[in-house]
Amino acid sequence: MESNLIKKLFFEKIFCFPVVGREYSVVPLGIEHSEEVVKWRNNPKNLELFENTNMITLESQRVFMTTYDEKDRVDLVLLFREQPIGVFNIKNLECFPEYGALIGEESFRGLGLSSKMKKAMLEFWFNILDQHSIFVKLRSKNEYVIKSNLRIGFEFVDNEGELTILKLDKERWNNDC
Repeated sequence: MESNLIKKLFFEKIFCFPVVGREYSVVPLGIEHSEEVVKWRNNPKNLELFENTNMITLESQRVFMTTYDEKDRVDLVLLFREQPIGVFNIKNLECFPEYGALIGEESFRGLGLSSKMKKAMLEFWFNILDQHSIFVKLRSKNEYVIKSNLRIGFEFVDNEGELTILKLDKERWNNDC
């Protein structure tokens, strides 16, 4: 399925994503979320866990958003009472689909929100979009998230330097969940 169709379906069906409680919602990433994304991305606790550890600027995030429609990815923002608290994405939609997430607001970590969103996105990816596999690429020192992914069915693929690559296939997802 081509990436523009995947993006279109994600954004059309976003209201179907089950999130915890009435006060949570999910929206497509927009330029209006740029300040929060920059703040979260540049937080040293978060930055050390990203594949790309370069800091970003508000200007670079805005430029990213002006060309977003051309990008081979889909990004969603989790809101609590209309305030952004985290971002979730799948990039490289057509060739090496890779899931990523960040609960940027630290007070919302540890509540299971990231796990619920991940499961909702994977369910959509495999059973609505009928995709066959998805990867995660994580810093090897991010043991908590690696273990979390292994528990829901991801399997080890490879280590590339400081990165661990895991893969989840549709068949394994549907059999394990």
